[in-house]
Amino acid sequence: MYFPNFGNSDLQPEKSRNLELGLLGAIGKVGYEVNVYRNWYRDLIGSDSSTFLLINVDKARITGTELILKFNTGVFHHQLDYTYLDPRNKVTGKVLTYRSWNMAKWQIDFPIRSWNLHSDILWKGHQFSSSTNRLSSYLTVNLAAIYQAGSVLKISGPIDNLFDREYQTVAEYAALVFKLT
Repeated sequence: MYFPNFGNSDLQPEKSRNLELGLLGAIGKVGYEVNVYRNWYRDLIGSDSSTFLLINVDKARITGTELILKFNTGVFHHQLDYTYLDPRNKVTGKVLTYRSWNMAKWQIDFPIRSWNLHSDILWKGHQFSSSTNRLSSYLTVNLAAIYQAGSVLKISGPIDNLFDREYQTVAEYAALVFKLT
């Protein structure tokens, strides 16, 4: 709110209501979840693409559908997620910025005693940073080794963006990428 040259002391806290319906079950050895939801916002905190200042969006609505599948192949645990969003400014009817309409993720875990070897492939569809500037979709592969050291301590060593893909989640800023040299 008060960051020099970018703050907005008139910023109001968000208010929201949510309605969600979910279905959880299994077909054979495949677990599934299907969730549909709608969030209504007043004073949603967003950004003005022309000034880069944080602003309140008077009224907004985000409608979403989510599908999650869980299954095992041998010692590997898999989870596939897909999310579809329709994020809208209710006053202008325009799409809200910085929200991908489509997202998918495939997680694979390989537990070995106190260790878990984890990988995920993440795909995010395009999103808008303004009414005219569209950020491209991207795909990243991430790896991690996680050690459970006791009941409360977990140590992890992640490698994000293994194949060094260039992508943007915010206009004018390139993502920080991992580089092997």
